[in-house]
Amino acid sequence: MADLKTLLVLQEHDRSIDQLQYRHAHHPLRQEIALVDSQITKLEALTTDIGSARDEVARDESKRANEVAKFSEHAAVAEARLYSGDVTAPRELQALQADIEQLKRQVRGCEDLQLEAMEIREPLDAQLAEVTAARAEADVKTKTLSATLAAELATIDSEIDQEVNQRNSIASTVAPELLADYDRRRANGAGAARLVGVRCEGCHLTIPNVEAERIRKAPEGTAASCENCGCILVP
Repeated sequence: MADLKTLLVLQEHDRSIDQLQYRHAHHPLRQEIALVDSQITKLEALTTDIGSARDEVARDESKRANEVAKFSEHAAVAEARLYSGDVTAPRELQALQADIEQLKRQVRGCEDLQLEAMEIREPLDAQLAEVTAARAEADVKTKTLSATLAAELATIDSEIDQEVNQRNSIASTVAPELLADYDRRRANGAGAARLVGVRCEGCHLTIPNVEAERIRKAPEGTAASCENCGCILVP
């Protein structure tokens, strides 16, 4: 009977190990980190989309600024020539003035387009800054959560090691054949459970009275199993 009762102690350690392993695999911080990682993925996509749109507008703005500079320079050269006194023919002066007016219209047109691009870019800059800040915050959060999770998992690992050591120490006192039978049964649920009255404490179902009495009157050390869950019953 000693070996059978030892199985109950062994079962408690195995149950504790199972619970600890479940806590390790399903720690709530894992889901929280996964949510933050999902948020980071979305923020990365937003950063790419907004950044691409912002860069395209910025290129257009730069292009318009270069055109403003180019046409302004051409207008300045033309004006300098107009007032230099080198051009005296009325028709040539008239053509030069027309060129200057045309260049100035081009300057104004490019300035308007540059302003439009700037007005589009500025809110994109603000959005990009906001998303970048959110990404940085999410990065800090996931690092903090990961560090906390690592510490808590290390604690659980230590508890598992303690339970496993105690379990192995107890298992070494059980007859090898009985231990092998217990391990085999435990693969499908509880390996051993107490028989209280006619109820199996492993599955909480009842067995026939005749069977319960047979188990109680069996020679000491006789292993009997629950017909419902298959675990070894200890009277």
